[in-house]
Amino acid sequence: MLITKSNKTYSRVSFSSEEEIEKVILDNTKLLFGDFSCLLPKAKLETLGGIGTIPDGILINFQPKEWFIIEVERGIHRTWDHIAPQVSRQITAIVNEATKIEF
Repeated sequence: MLITKSNKTYSRVSFSSEEEIEKVILDNTKLLFGDFSCLLPKAKLETLGGIGTIPDGILINFQPKEWFIIEVERGIHRTWDHIAPQVSRQITAIVNEATKIEF
């Protein structure tokens, strides 16, 4: 991860856990996503069939009124065995009326 601000440069580092990366994102939400953003940490979403998934956060950007699911994954996780099913459940859950966010 490389973040620059003013004349400061932060070097690429290796993270030992997803929790470490999540903390960096939480601690730097405004820097990464802008002043009109708010990051809500882990919250359960459910599909219409009742299958739950817990993304690492939900980012709300009040300007321009958008929201995003935040999911942190390290490169050691396999794409089709781990990441794709997880993201698929998250995408399915956001169409559930109970999980919709209206502005």
